[in-house]
Amino acid sequence: MAYSYQPNFVANGQQNDMYSQKKSIALPVALGTGAIGGTVAAVIASKKHPYISKKGEATDTFTKNVYKKYAETTTSEEYKTTYNQHKRLLKEINSVKSAEELKTLINNNKEAMTSFNNGNVDDFMKNVTDENFKKNKATIKQHIETSRDTSLRDIKNKIMTYWNEEKKAFIANPEKDTEIFEAIKSSAKKYKLKSVAKCGIITTLITSMASFIACKLLDK
Repeated sequence: MAYSYQPNFVANGQQNDMYSQKKSIALPVALGTGAIGGTVAAVIASKKHPYISKKGEATDTFTKNVYKKYAETTTSEEYKTTYNQHKRLLKEINSVKSAEELKTLINNNKEAMTSFNNGNVDDFMKNVTDENFKKNKATIKQHIETSRDTSLRDIKNKIMTYWNEEKKAFIANPEKDTEIFEAIKSSAKKYKLKSVAKCGIITTLITSMASFIACKLLDK
């Protein structure tokens, strides 16, 4: 009895040989798929603490997440204000297209700009012209980024005061800032779930691709 699927160009006597060849091809592919899946699973398992770098400090991405969460929930108006200023001014300065627009941005945010610029911004604005606009825009942007990076470094240092290297975990301390710990805990949970989700997507894509290749080989 012939197989239900039998190409017209294959004689009945050749069918079993071809079927055996397909099985022999499919087996390594299936094993390869399992091996790939196992490798990805091992990667997931090895990244139990993706928020701490090999250098033994909080990663930049995790620090930014904690800073954002802390700014949203803290009772410290200073942190809220500074975070929002960094975020808003970096966005606004990117859209500045002329010397006049740069002067207007500085003038409308004099207090913050004076703090970021470490000096009198009135004197700075006097020297801004169309000819040196790009250079001065880059200077102001760098000052804002430097101030933001200083805040991030402060948050990074705070994060590490809760990290217990021996237990590989963040440990609460009632004598310290409980708000920053809550921000750490919330960010760690969210960050870890995202990492696992991404690895899960990669595993699915790799497995699907291997299965597709196996099907194509079997169809030949």
